[in-house]
Amino acid sequence: MVKKSKNEITITRKIWIIFLSWLFPGMGQFLLGEKKKALLFFVTVFSFYWLGIYMYGNLTFPSYNTQFALFKFLGAFGSGINFFISLFTGLGTGEPYKYMVKLTNEYGDTFIYTAGIVNYLGIIDCLDKFYLRGKK
Repeated sequence: MVKKSKNEITITRKIWIIFLSWLFPGMGQFLLGEKKKALLFFVTVFSFYWLGIYMYGNLTFPSYNTQFALFKFLGAFGSGINFFISLFTGLGTGEPYKYMVKLTNEYGDTFIYTAGIVNYLGIIDCLDKFYLRGKK
């Protein structure tokens, strides 16, 4: 029988860390003891997302008439709790044509998608910690 190390993380805990890392940016790094990196991910994702909303960025949902809509949706959805806060408060979900009049709306969209991609990178960092850097 193989003995488990005291520092080894169970598969259930890994799944929870990954889920919490997606929902609350930086939480995975925080739970793994990388507090400075956690703060960096938290500040980056939250500031990118809400700067995008401030610049009249629009949340895109998957549809059949636009080619890139699924990727835009996955980018915005990747920012975790930010996506749900703006969805429930109506920020960034208004009439898209109203937002297209603003000069900064494309920049806002890009900031929103980039926030989600940075959060996905945070999740990949946690997976890397589990499976690559964790092995010595």
